[in-house]
Amino acid sequence: MASTSDTRAAALTEGQAALDDGDWDRAKRAFESALLAGASAEAWDGLGWAAWWLSDEELTIEAREQAYRAYRDAGDAGGAARIAAFLSADFREFRSEVAVARGWLELAQRALVDQPLSADHGWVAVLQADQVLNTGDDLPEVRRLCEEARRIGLAHGVADLEAIALAQGGVAAVMAGEVGTGMRALDEASAIVAAEDLYLPISAGWVMCSLITACDGVGDFARAEEWCAAAKRFTDHWGGRQLAGVCRSSYGRVLATRGDWEAAEREMTAALEDFTLSRRAGMAGGSHARLGRAARPPGTDR
Repeated sequence: MASTSDTRAAALTEGQAALDDGDWDRAKRAFESALLAGASAEAWDGLGWAAWWLSDEELTIEAREQAYRAYRDAGDAGGAARIAAFLSADFREFRSEVAVARGWLELAQRALVDQPLSADHGWVAVLQADQVLNTGDDLPEVRRLCEEARRIGLAHGVADLEAIALAQGGVAAVMAGEVGTGMRALDEASAIVAAEDLYLPISAGWVMCSLITACDGVGDFARAEEWCAAAKRFTDHWGGRQLAGVCRSSYGRVLATRGDWEAAEREMTAALEDFTLSRRAGMAGGSHARLGRAARPPGTDR
């Protein structure tokens, strides 16, 4: 008869395999089984990712808060810091609670004080850069954090960190008016995604969203359309309605520039539905604004 520890280990292995396959429901069941056999940071961590992909706001936050405490209590400062940084993004994206998000980032940074440099420092840096990029205008700080994360990724062999850091730094460069520099960084990020085995599925989606955002922002709609197609293939395989929403929102603008207003409105409306169902408080507002601006040409009757 299998021991409790054997049962937990088997469930953890099954959960990780399901995450690797993008089978989020199976992953959720496996990690819940692991928790029934005995709570652990790894089980809460895995359950948090399954819930995130399923757009289950309450379970994502509950599981990650439990994972943070479990890593902290086990003396794993790096794991606690990484989870705290992802919780920061969760509170901003799911609930638009920017002050709470900043608090979790402070906890993440504090957990790493006096700790030897590790990949977890890089995850905290890219998530801090993401926070600044989405809630502030300190573009030099975004680029500094991204360069720090890229160096850590290179030093520790974590291609995810290299790619995300290059992509976010590229967006910051584009926003600063350095379009050529920014797009070259984004091209390099996309090459890493294509060539390397990444640790987290979200990393490729993160880079694609950055590329689409940058192309959309500079009016490179032909390139945006290509990346929207790539993002659609990604979301068809992995899911993630919030990622599909980014793609559809930008593709709506592509269609609007061609004068296909009916199709543009359909894409914008679908994007709004994706954001509303997956990130109601945190991400839907931008789609409302885009729908109003781009779904009809000036002077067209509503």
